[in-house]
Amino acid sequence: MDEQRRGPQIVPIQPNAVFLAGINNGLDANSLDADEVIPIDSLIVIPNTARPVGIPMTGCNLSQDEQAWLEGGIAEFNNSRYWHAHEDWEELWKSLKSRKVDFDYILGIQGLIQTTALMFQYERKKKRGCLSMWSKLTEKLGTPDEPKFGNLWSIDIPLLLKEVSAFIDDADSEGPKWNLQCSSVQIHNVNE
Repeated sequence: MDEQRRGPQIVPIQPNAVFLAGINNGLDANSLDADEVIPIDSLIVIPNTARPVGIPMTGCNLSQDEQAWLEGGIAEFNNSRYWHAHEDWEELWKSLKSRKVDFDYILGIQGLIQTTALMFQYERKKKRGCLSMWSKLTEKLGTPDEPKFGNLWSIDIPLLLKEVSAFIDDADSEGPKWNLQCSSVQIHNVNE
């Protein structure tokens, strides 16, 4: 074993984790944060939740139906018809789940669905609903300062998060004004 001492080997196992092999071969596991690792025999699991910004999420080809649901949801969202956008994207989400695509895509579409719910809650002047949806969608899409996607099927996620954050800022203020125009938030295609 001593002759095999070399740097760690990172092997992707699942979308949200990588295994760092070689800990028992002289590597120092103490330099890793305890809350970020889970020891399993001679392996350490390190959560891999950060996707470099700017890496496009375009590797999941959509079927004709899935593309129609994506585009339909975008059109409905851009016309402030959030319930209808939610319905289209829910069909896309179910289809992606049934195909067992990369989990990042499933989380991405869930984040978009939760964005529609946040906008719907803002229209209804529901502070708690807005804050709840913001918390859920930022787990999946990231924040304006640290988005998890550069784009998702050509949707400009960083710009969407930036535009939606103004609504959360108002809803979370001591005296929300509820006067922002939801129609000002549009889903932009990074290819246009």
